Amino acid sequence: MPARAYLLYTPALRSSHLERLRPLADLRLELLAGGRHRDLDRALLADPPVPVTFAEGAALDAVVAARRPAVLEVTEPLWAPEWATSVRLAAVARAAHPAVVVAGYAIETLVPDGPPPPVAGVLDAVVHGSDATRVLYERCYGAGALGAATVLEERRGRCARCFPDPVATAPARREVAFVAEFGDRKGIDLLLDAWPEVAAPGWRLRLLGYGPRTAEVLAWASGRGDVDVEVRAGRAAVHDALRRAAVVVLPSRRVPGWREQAGLSLVEGLAHGCRLVTTTETGLAAGLAAAGHDVVRPGSASALAEGLRRALAAAPSAKALPPADEDSRMAATRWIATRATGTGAA
Repeated sequence: MPARAYLLYTPALRSSHLERLRPLADLRLELLAGGRHRDLDRALLADPPVPVTFAEGAALDAVVAARRPAVLEVTEPLWAPEWATSVRLAAVARAAHPAVVVAGYAIETLVPDGPPPPVAGVLDAVVHGSDATRVLYERCYGAGALGAATVLEERRGRCARCFPDPVATAPARREVAFVAEFGDRKGIDLLLDAWPEVAAPGWRLRLLGYGPRTAEVLAWASGRGDVDVEVRAGRAAVHDALRRAAVVVLPSRRVPGWREQAGLSLVEGLAHGCRLVTTTETGLAAGLAAAGHDVVRPGSASALAEGLRRALAAAPSAKALPPADEDSRMAATRWIATRATGTGAA
């Protein structure tokens, strides 16, 4: 029997990995990480929900071989810089345990500039985090090329950290939260242009992030009494902002080599019951629009302002929270586990 039934590899461990995987201990899950993402709250490592091992190169290969996993989850093929590592880990896992199921969780939305990385014989199963991702993969590889496949649109269940009790609603303050990089790809410049056209009595804008436009954000906010800026905010501040906010805004736009996949602050905003204002660049755009969120064209401050005005006008004083178990990442992990056993337990 494999020492660890399910190994999940990520090049960089994020806070969201640890927060979302806590309910999956029954799968004998272990996280393998090549490093630490800049947003990782290291306090979470003091009591991780599942074992975490940091390793790279030959040391990483040795861990995979020693664990003899029933399931190995690797990075998605269209994350081209990491695909060579995925192929190598798949070979190591199959040598140690020939019956291993090698799987991926796919959320990419950007059409590659050149030929996509080869996938033949590497993956046995894939979960797409949005229908936009499924369409892209079928365009790149054809239907069925990645083995068994399903679509589980990226979403979070109710945030257990902020709402530990099984409540259906939570109070919302008249606050709009932006939690992302202060850079062009996340549209912070558009938000700075749009907010003065939107600002309504009693509403505040809370900006959490850092990046190439940090100095500009701070200078802009210094002249406004309705804006708060927190540079390099920790996870506690992020949760506080989302717990209080009625609206989360993420005006992503495409830049060379990058397109918004889902948008972590959008997914986390849903977990906190927030109304969302975003653009058609996220892979979740169709589903969010159908659910009544405000999805506008990218790159337009005027379109963003109009979306924000609608959101502020419609935002209730009490937010509706999703059920605790509506987490697509948990559902994806369990679906992948069924590929190994057919019963849902790896």
